[in-house]
Amino acid sequence: MSRPSNNSKGNPELLVKAAADKKKDAEERLEKAIQQVLDSGETITFKAIAETAGLSVSYLYKYPEIKNRIAELRNQQKLAIGGLVNQTSKFQPATDKSKAVIISKLRQENRRLRNENEELKKHIEIAQGKVIELRQIEAENNRLKQRLKELEVSSTNVKVTSINKQNYNDIEINILTQLQELGVKLNPTLTKTIKSASEEIVLKAIDALKEQLIKQDIPNVGGWLNKAIQEGWSKSITINQISNRPEQKIIKATDKLQKEQVTLTQLKHLSSIFNKDE
Repeated sequence: MSRPSNNSKGNPELLVKAAADKKKDAEERLEKAIQQVLDSGETITFKAIAETAGLSVSYLYKYPEIKNRIAELRNQQKLAIGGLVNQTSKFQPATDKSKAVIISKLRQENRRLRNENEELKKHIEIAQGKVIELRQIEAENNRLKQRLKELEVSSTNVKVTSINKQNYNDIEINILTQLQELGVKLNPTLTKTIKSASEEIVLKAIDALKEQLIKQDIPNVGGWLNKAIQEGWSKSITINQISNRPEQKIIKATDKLQKEQVTLTQLKHLSSIFNKDE
């Protein structure tokens, strides 16, 4: 093997040529070492090839084509031992074309794996988004279920407290239902009035209340109904009864002034009478 002279250290072209010569010499020694190991029947390993060629193991790993070639030969030897390859087949040295094909295939496989990796990342991101969305929907469903239970309990409590009290056991369910629909709250006075009247009178008074509520607002519906039951009001006579009642006169300031003026006149008249008598 030719070695570079001391003069080549300052010449870049000579350095490049020396490096190329060194690599070529290493490749030739590598090919001879591979053939020698195959002929001797030794097990092909990176260490055995490196020692036979006078190279370091790190040098063999430095170049992918060399590393792949030794790995391929090692696999072939294992298959040959298993009887799948004829052990008498001669070693075929790799050509530049075969090396280029191997490198091209490896690059294609690398690109394929990269593309698959990117696609898998996209699918994972989509799946994670779906999981988050499903968790939000599940949380909203649980909240609505809880709210529905609360409303059902509240509704049950309202029915129990409004109808099934002990004090209202003697009142017909038909009357209680209509009172609940009108929003009439039972109190001791109204309860006593309802119990003391017949069902027919109470129902007529309730119908009169319904008719009156359509025509005007009633601030105290309980008091209105209590009086309607006591006086036996019904739909046909309710308005007449209300309209025939005497209206209370509203005293205005002018009326008060007029009353005071009359009183003064009377006083003057009385004063003149007393003076005349004297």
